[in-house]
Amino acid sequence: MIETTNALPDAWVDPRVWESQPDYLALVLVADGLSGRPSDAGSEGALLAAEAATVALLNGLSPEDLVEIGAWRSAFASFGVNHGSPAQAWRRCCDSAPAGCHA
Repeated sequence: MIETTNALPDAWVDPRVWESQPDYLALVLVADGLSGRPSDAGSEGALLAAEAATVALLNGLSPEDLVEIGAWRSAFASFGVNHGSPAQAWRRCCDSAPAGCHA
C-alpha cells in the first residue's frame, strides 16, 4: 500500500486563473527520499532522446517562437502576469506567492 500525505497543504491556484482559464490544470509533485547515482546507459539514452525530441520540436526556432509558449504567455497575461521569460515569470510568481513556495 502506498501512503499518501498532503505534503503541500498551502498550495493553491489564484481564483483569477480559474476565471480566465477554466481549463487550467496544475500538478504539484513532491519527491522525497530520492538520491542521485551515476549515469548509466538507460539514463544517458533517456537524456539523448529528450534532447533529440527538443531539437526536432524547435526545428531551428527559439523556444519563444513555439505555439505552446505563445499560448502559455497569453494565458498568463490574461490574468495579469507580464514577463520577459519563463524563468522570470516563475520567479515573479514565486515571489508573489505565500510563504512556502520554493523555486
